[in-house]
Amino acid sequence: MVLYSSFGTMGLAKIAERQKEKAERVPSHALKEEEWKAEYCSFFLAPYRARCILTLDTGMHSGGLFGNPDCEACWHLRLSFIDLETGEEAPYDHGKAAEIVSGLFESTKRLVWVEPPNAEGGKGSGVWHYRVFVDVATLTPILPRPGVHQGEFSGKGWTLFAHIQDME
Repeated sequence: MVLYSSFGTMGLAKIAERQKEKAERVPSHALKEEEWKAEYCSFFLAPYRARCILTLDTGMHSGGLFGNPDCEACWHLRLSFIDLETGEEAPYDHGKAAEIVSGLFESTKRLVWVEPPNAEGGKGSGVWHYRVFVDVATLTPILPRPGVHQGEFSGKGWTLFAHIQDME
């Protein structure tokens, strides 16, 4: 896991760029193995006390529930917070999360989909998921076609990050 203890002039956008470069080099089959994620895709943002995993996921949403080719690939950020005194999970801080997501996804934050904890492991650890879907060939960020995402995503508790920001 990479530790970013301070950002100086680097900023979150530069951190995202570095982490994306690393994630692009991870073989897609390896993402199913936690040690690969921990080695290549994990980082800790000390000023926020935030544990992050940023991966490039492919083939995860084009079949099954979504069955949508627009969702074939995405940048997937898993975000949780740590109590540094105890090492335990800390309560999820939506304000800090908004800063982190805005900084990491910067110009594409209007395309970020938010998913609350829903898997058994995620519920207990307070892991939230943020995804920007991309064209599988070019990795250009996209918003899935209108109508495709409305029922499928909202039925699982997903919403656009921009909608959450508008509500606050």
